Amino acid sequence: MTRSSGIAMCVFLALGVLTGCTAEHYPSVPPEASQVVKSSKVITFTAPHDGRVYLQDDTNNRLIYSTDIRRGQTFEYGSSNTPTLNGKPAGDPVPSPGHRHSIYFEPSDREDLADRPDDSH
Repeated sequence: MTRSSGIAMCVFLALGVLTGCTAEHYPSVPPEASQVVKSSKVITFTAPHDGRVYLQDDTNNRLIYSTDIRRGQTFEYGSSNTPTLNGKPAGDPVPSPGHRHSIYFEPSDREDLADRPDDSH
């Protein structure tokens, strides 16, 4: 193998690894999650239980953000192109803010933290 073909092979392999990381970083919305809000404007969701929210770009059919959420917390996207949780930035700016987006919610299979007994006594 010549030096130039070796370099080309390394570049090719590096690109393959980077592409794989991107796919793992942005998996699809799990089937257990339910769509709770859909719009091309500001979308807001207040969690009825602890769980996880997912923000999907419906135009590209691609999951772009997810985070854990507690009962009573509010997740919002659209007033800026950065998702917020209880009014505070919750991630990086989202690409393509003019697209239609959906929020999906997957409730936790555990009891809400607020309902758990306080074991500190």
